Amino acid sequence: MGKWGLLSAVALVAEGIMSGTYHICPSGSNFQFDTAFMYLIAVLSILKLYQSRHAEVSAYAYKAYAAMAFLILIAVFGVLYNNLAFWLVFFFFYVVVILYMNLEIYYIGAWSLGKSLFLQWKKALLCEEPFYPNRRCFLIVSTIANIAIAIFGAASQYSDFASYLLAILIVNLVLYLFYYAVMKHIKKERLSKSAFVLAILIILLWAPAFYFFTRGLTNWQKSAAESRNNNTECDVASFYDAHDIWHFLSAFGVFFGFLSFLTIDDDLEGVDRSTIAVF
Repeated sequence: MGKWGLLSAVALVAEGIMSGTYHICPSGSNFQFDTAFMYLIAVLSILKLYQSRHAEVSAYAYKAYAAMAFLILIAVFGVLYNNLAFWLVFFFFYVVVILYMNLEIYYIGAWSLGKSLFLQWKKALLCEEPFYPNRRCFLIVSTIANIAIAIFGAASQYSDFASYLLAILIVNLVLYLFYYAVMKHIKKERLSKSAFVLAILIILLWAPAFYFFTRGLTNWQKSAAESRNNNTECDVASFYDAHDIWHFLSAFGVFFGFLSFLTIDDDLEGVDRSTIAVF
């Protein structure tokens, strides 16, 4: 399963505990408890996928968790100091990190900061005969998407920074998962039956989950009394409302998502690792 699969499972359990802590008394201050382990789940999922093809250059656990601790620290500052100064600093930091990480993915770590980061990125982008054309397409799409998100956040000074940061991680996870699936198809690899079934289950769970999530029956940015005004009649058994159903469906969606990451390359079982495509 690999260390990232195990750590992802631990993060999933911890997310359940922290989410329960938040829901005892939802507020702007403790909403970060609900999102903190969501950050870890998204990052660990990306690392698990990346490790599948780059076991020799995958990040060490202590480095990855140090980076995630810093990510949570940024989230705290974003919640407490959501002003123009913070957004300008975050915008610059976000763009630099995206350019750096995309170069890491493009060159698989085989590059250095001896030259300007922007010059290195320009070289990878504008090379007439790129070494990795498919990877360059991902580099372009990922960079454009992330810079667009950065501009949106800085321009609007989005009030819910914790959710904004979570959206960044989810978008990048989806982009990398899509790139991974496309590359498997290009390399003539097939999804195992279990991975295909799990993919169908994920879609069937997340589609209604997002519907119930957007019903907006609660709002932690308001007082408890004001948020209660958004409540409606319960949808299931006269006890569970739309927000409860969102939690049920999303929990199973996340669980099956983890299983899909762990089975996505089951078709390569028994194949000599030295012959497996790296992308």
